[in-house]
Amino acid sequence: MSRKMVKIVHPKIKGSALVPESALRHHQRAGWSPADGSGTTTTATPGDYSALKKADLEAEIGRRNADRDPAAHIPTDGTVEDLRNALVADDQR
Repeated sequence: MSRKMVKIVHPKIKGSALVPESALRHHQRAGWSPADGSGTTTTATPGDYSALKKADLEAEIGRRNADRDPAAHIPTDGTVEDLRNALVADDQR
């Protein structure tokens, strides 16, 4: 299954997040903007984090962990591949 995803950034937060296009307007009201500045979206398959850098992966994990019980947090340590695998495993929960 593919869905339109947008990589967004915030001027006061290091890193970025990958959000569904349907949530873009909500994030823009909170100060986020598309990372490429164009407002265009890309088609991404959930679980495909191969294009994201370590800071992007850490930001995505931080976003997901924000509303979770600490016992359910996604691990934030390890290599880029460890972080990608942790996000894929979380997608499959």
